[in-house]
Amino acid sequence: MQKEATVAAAVSKPVAKKAASGQRKDIRQTEATSAAHSPEQRYRMVEMAAYFIAERNGFQGDAAGHWQVAELEIAQLLDA
Repeated sequence: MQKEATVAAAVSKPVAKKAASGQRKDIRQTEATSAAHSPEQRYRMVEMAAYFIAERNGFQGDAAGHWQVAELEIAQLLDA
């Protein structure tokens, strides 16, 4: 009987929540970290943008020109 009372008392006690001590990152800090892209990610972004620019032009014109425009667009996007 005493064991049942002890278990019931242990279950009914509210559990104190621990304060988050440095476990959560500030949202702004996370966004700033994700803003930095590796050269490979940047290359892939330019590659995809160049494809869509070429598609808009009906795949007519100079591929190097599409690439240059894409590089400018991605640079503006990432550096903004």
